[in-house]
Amino acid sequence: MSTPLLDDEPLTVPTEAIALTGVSAGVTASAELVNHTWGVELLLTVTGLDAGRPYDVSYRTVDGENVAAGSFVGVETEQLCRMTGSVLRDDVESIEVLDRDGTVVLRSVLYTRERPLRQIGRTWRSRGEALSAALARPPRAPPRLVVSADRDVICDIILG
Repeated sequence: MSTPLLDDEPLTVPTEAIALTGVSAGVTASAELVNHTWGVELLLTVTGLDAGRPYDVSYRTVDGENVAAGSFVGVETEQLCRMTGSVLRDDVESIEVLDRDGTVVLRSVLYTRERPLRQIGRTWRSRGEALSAALARPPRAPPRLVVSADRDVICDIILG
């Protein structure tokens, strides 16, 4: 019989460290992201938040949408919170931890990985928008599939 994975056991997948701002006096926090194929996961380690007080986590997309990533209750000791949302990493512009009054207690502004399409001469902020625009017009050459060894790019479709 296998041993179950506990919430506080370390992950063995690649993570992306992110910077947090708005950290109040007495609060210590660090965060990492896991770029899953189904969405993004926030690994938040924090101490010093008000014990017993609920906090909400939200991903803000480049399109201005807020995607809920869950909630947690502050405790008196260090806590590791694993928060997931149904938004892809490339579409996340920022992450916010809010108290129930709506006050931002922690925030991370992420850079967006813009993907230019040289044949259209425009840069999109999301792959979905770029792909939709590219597929809406006939290609000048047969499409080529390019597979990258980069951990956060599975493939790109090149339309000539």
